[in-house]
Formats: sequence, C-alpha cells, structure tokens
Amino acid sequence: VIQRRTMTKVSALALTSKRRHGKKISMVTAYDYPSAVHVARAGMDILLVGDSVAMVELGYENTQPITLRDMLHHCATVKRGVTAVASQVAQVPLLVGDMPF
Repeated sequence: VIQRRTMTKVSALALTSKRRHGKKISMVTAYDYPSAVHVARAGMDILLVGDSVAMVELGYENTQPITLRDMLHHCATVKRGVTAVASQVAQVPLLVGDMPF
C-alpha cells in the first residue's frame, strides 16, 4: 500500500494568515531544477526565481540584460523541480519570479 501525503499549495492568503498570527515566513532563491527540489523538500513557503539569475547563473554584470524569455526558462525549470517532488512534501512553495525595473 502506497501512502500519499496530503499536500497543500502555499497561497498569498496562507502567507497573510501566517503574518497576521506572527508566524515567520520563509523564502529561498532557486534558479534550477536540483535547487528547486531541495527547496521544496525543505518546506519553504516561497521559492523566488530572482532576476539575480542574470549575474549568478548567466554571467552578466548586472540584472538589466536578462530577458523575459530567460526568466520564463528558469521559472519553468524551477516549477518542474517543485512538481517532481510535490507528492512527497507537505506543502508546495509559492513560486515567485521577478524582473528588473
């Protein structure tokens, strides 16, 4: 018999509730599949795919040259990592992507 955990997705409403009740909210940055898997398994509330990927992963001097296409690529990769372990974790983090400006 295979037991599956009851998984919940972290929502903006859930984060508002945590804040209202004085609970801490956790957020970690990930840019790739393996990092996303680790973050999801760690039980973080928010997984940020930041525009800093331009400097950290793509070697630009600042965040301005990154394109929407680049960001979508990294967001999709992170989403696949989270989805891969969704059935193994108690909560799926809220995925947030940001762009410069």
